[in-house]
Amino acid sequence: MFKCRLVIRAYAIHRKSWYEAEEDCISWGGHLASISDEQENSFVRGILRAESAWIGVNDVQVENVFVNSDQTLVSYKNFQDGEPDNSNHNENCVTIGSSGKWADAFCLVTKPFVCKR
Repeated sequence: MFKCRLVIRAYAIHRKSWYEAEEDCISWGGHLASISDEQENSFVRGILRAESAWIGVNDVQVENVFVNSDQTLVSYKNFQDGEPDNSNHNENCVTIGSSGKWADAFCLVTKPFVCKR
């Protein structure tokens, strides 16, 4: 079975908002990382340091309808217990933590980020 090579680039030093991070990923030829299965989730978790980082998952357009930054629907989810909670009704972008669990967050907070192409 043939599988495309996954190319991931993690930006642990550069902290950007979700939107700025997506722009950087596009300039690299990719998008913020979409995560399609547990194996990819584990891989991304393994390259992170102690803090959370932006991935491409968001519900900016329709609340609780999660899409990737390339506009594909999210088929795999790994939210931590109690998430997504849309705290203060403004958490529409998703982070992955060093545990591999996801949480929604305010998109304008600056964080490290993970690109995929």
